[in-house]
Order: sequence, then structure tokens, then C-alpha cells
Amino acid sequence: MIFDPREEYAAGAMMRYSIECSQVLATQHLGGIGFAAFGGRETVETFDPITSNYYEHTLRIKELLDPDNLANMVFV
Repeated sequence: MIFDPREEYAAGAMMRYSIECSQVLATQHLGGIGFAAFGGRETVETFDPITSNYYEHTLRIKELLDPDNLANMVFV
């Protein structure tokens, strides 16, 4: 997926497309969490039940390694 993030319409369209694709991926068990990242935290979290809570575990690890939340992690 290629888009110009400076264009408001393009960024919004990309996000909507990512959310729609992620819903299909999750409900049809067609793929992983990677594409969902463009849809935001809520979209990523929809994969937790089908990925053994991958995102939840990632947040726990980040909390252990970066208790002051200094690292730039997406969706925190």
C-alpha cells in the first residue's frame, strides 16, 4: 500500500482500507497482525483473541523494558 501521508484524504483512506482488510483477515483467519497496524490500536487489539493475546504480551514486555515509557512504540 502506497499513499502520501501528507494528504489528509489519502491517510484517512489508507486507515479505512486497513481497518476493512483487518476485519476480513481476522474473521476469515487469512493472515497476521501486520496489516492491522495501519488501522490503529483498536484494530490491532481485535487480533488478540486469535493470536494468543500477542499485543497484550507485547505491552507487558514493553512495560518491563521501558517502565518510563521513553521508547517510541506505536499504539501505546
